[in-house]
Amino acid sequence: WRDWSSDVCSSDLSYPSSARALARLALDKKYLVTFEDLKPALSMISSRADCADFEAVGLVHVLHKFPVKQWEKNLREEVVQTLLSFKYWIDQPGLDAMCYFTENHQFVWHTAEHLIGAFFENENFTNAKMKGIEHSRHGSEMALEWLKRKLDGGFSEYDSNAYLAIDTLALVSLFEYSNDQTIRQYSEALLDKLLLSLAS
Repeated sequence: WRDWSSDVCSSDLSYPSSARALARLALDKKYLVTFEDLKPALSMISSRADCADFEAVGLVHVLHKFPVKQWEKNLREEVVQTLLSFKYWIDQPGLDAMCYFTENHQFVWHTAEHLIGAFFENENFTNAKMKGIEHSRHGSEMALEWLKRKLDGGFSEYDSNAYLAIDTLALVSLFEYSNDQTIRQYSEALLDKLLLSLAS
């Protein structure tokens, strides 16, 4: 199944995305991530379009997986600047067309803010005038609160195959990349609960 999904996602017929770049890297360890791969994600984040939070989490994986030398020239710098100027929650400055309040969006926003803030912990984020470490702390506090609620009471979007997939993306991302052991433990526990419920 893993080989099949990598083949499908990496195909020239697949939509340019972080997922396509990561699939191509899985098949070719020397793959160079390109502007074409990340153009849709960068466009959505820069324009603050709905679902830009999903794209931001995708870029977390790209930043972690691709060595600096395996980026098309100037692409990594553009990704960094785009993320450093992004808006990570509704109370931060700027107009947008982004959704914050559905169950899955809440969690993905907190995941994005926590992980991107941690990745650039010493950098200045220009939109909210916060350091990366401040963003990371803010995101982790809200993510942990969300995780505890879902472990205690379950999902409100429990019947949604689309949104449970998004929740799974965020849970796996936190488990892989969070520097907070408590966040990782809660993410693992909720991921186990989610997958068990699907298998039941």
